[in-house]
Amino acid sequence: MKAIFPVILALLFLSGCFQMIPALPQEKVYALVATGEGLEVFDVTATPVSISFVSLANSALDVEVSGQYAFLADGQSGIHVLDVSDPENPVQLNQLNTHYAYGVDLSGDYLYVADWTNGLLVYNVTDPSSPVLVARLEEADWAEKVHISGNRAYVACYNEGLKVVDVSNPANPVFLERVNFGTVRSVFVSDERIYAVVYGEGVSIIDANDLSQILGTYESQTPYDVIVSDSVLYLADYAFGVQTIDVSDPGNPFVLDHIPTSGGKAQSLWLYEGFLYIADFNGYLTVVDVSDPSHMNEVFNVLTQGSANAVSLLVQ
Repeated sequence: MKAIFPVILALLFLSGCFQMIPALPQEKVYALVATGEGLEVFDVTATPVSISFVSLANSALDVEVSGQYAFLADGQSGIHVLDVSDPENPVQLNQLNTHYAYGVDLSGDYLYVADWTNGLLVYNVTDPSSPVLVARLEEADWAEKVHISGNRAYVACYNEGLKVVDVSNPANPVFLERVNFGTVRSVFVSDERIYAVVYGEGVSIIDANDLSQILGTYESQTPYDVIVSDSVLYLADYAFGVQTIDVSDPGNPFVLDHIPTSGGKAQSLWLYEGFLYIADFNGYLTVVDVSDPSHMNEVFNVLTQGSANAVSLLVQ
């Protein structure tokens, strides 16, 4: 009987009576939200839940994650470096004094800081617990956001427009060009196109190889942030929620879908695995299923401690 039983099981399996149980997802996903009161961490693997909070003296404006470390732009308090390997217990490792840290981006071993009127700062973060300032570029003044693509830094410089910097040698950044077409709040680069968020006008689409060539414009009065993936532009449009826009033909962008956000003031985005994470100024983190950009669907929303100014993901 003992010898027959395994044979019976094998026959049942081959006949389809037994089916393989799908593997459960192994990764855990956490949303790190820069809020008006500090850094709040949410476990968003399934039902969202706030699992930790780091209180700060000023409003946190931006956040980026690399490995187990988070870099938080905190205005006049500079940059906070935190170990988030245990998301339930973030540990502050260092605080970097800057003029007014507005935005941050990471590339390799370097942290780039949009430091408002102080320009663009570059830190070597090979040892994240002890970053070293290696460069400052004054020409990139009024820096509000920075986006690194290849060996270029694209700096949104508010009323000074868009400034492009060669960072092939991060310790010696070289100012290349300025494009002045209004108040630039944010910038994103994809497939050799620059998407500049121009407040009061919309999103300007520019040829990254020839900055004099504006390929098209999507008009909007309150654009705040933008991400582009697979020729779809995801736009945080503040009081007008979030829009998905087909930019396969940059000269003729058109709306695929639109969804209001829970707080009513969408201002920052993060895209991951078919889901869009939205930071809302009125204190909400909203997650939207964008697996079909033509039919967005809100999955959940959760209140944050203070205004939600920016969001980044930690995946473990």
